[in-house]
Amino acid sequence: MIVVPSITPPLAEVIPSLKASRSFDTEMMLSVDESAGADIVVRVTGTIGDSDVPLLAETLGEAAERGRALILDLSSVAGASAGVHSVLDATAIRLGRWNQQLSVVLSPALQQSGIGLVPDRVEVRGSTTESVLAPTADTR
Repeated sequence: MIVVPSITPPLAEVIPSLKASRSFDTEMMLSVDESAGADIVVRVTGTIGDSDVPLLAETLGEAAERGRALILDLSSVAGASAGVHSVLDATAIRLGRWNQQLSVVLSPALQQSGIGLVPDRVEVRGSTTESVLAPTADTR
């Protein structure tokens, strides 16, 4: 039996509308700096929407497994979903296994929103250049 592909043209070609998609300038972008011996810095730009929260959680979870202090730089973020609070809390708990700390740098827009984005166990800092003081392990 020989199968011959159909030469009939498709009935319609669907082209997605740009109006229906999200604006290009509001998409979340991530970068991770894992310089040897230094704090891990995760930089986020854009807007963190509900659909971006799982990617942020995965990225912070992988970075937390390194056992080093972690800085989340949100200084270029215009807005964030309420789900980010839970991600930050879970990451801080995970880092606590290695006696390390999660620090967050907030943008002016996030500071003014007052939505309670950052849990109490997470340090808020002014910039990524401040050093993180990690508690030492109890040797008793």
